[in-house]
Amino acid sequence: MTQAQPKYKPFDLEAAKAGAALITRDGRAARFVAYVPEEPQTFRVLAHVTGERHTMHFCDNGAFLSGEENRRDLFMAPTKRTVWVNLYRVGEWVEVGSLRAYDTEAEARRYGDAAPKALATLPLEYAE
Repeated sequence: MTQAQPKYKPFDLEAAKAGAALITRDGRAARFVAYVPEEPQTFRVLAHVTGERHTMHFCDNGAFLSGEENRRDLFMAPTKRTVWVNLYRVGEWVEVGSLRAYDTEAEARRYGDAAPKALATLPLEYAE
């Protein structure tokens, strides 16, 4: 059984230039180094990939090799988001309240404190 490949966001040259995190198709972190528009199309994007000894070159669309899929292809790394949830006691059970997630801890506490059976307010982190 093969492992399902995660779906990454397509490479965005402008976001990479602005410092957004990158990842390769095989899951390694990468860091944008430079964009050299004078070079041929397959050499314009320079990036350092974790585990590689040298800076590597890529096409404008993040492809390592033009026209073919490669484990070194660049994508935008998933961003992490933190939301806050409340835990409540319901009879003998502890459950997350109403499946509502809040953008801030203060907002979650405000709603949790209003409920008599609120137990805790906890952070929940996930990748977007």
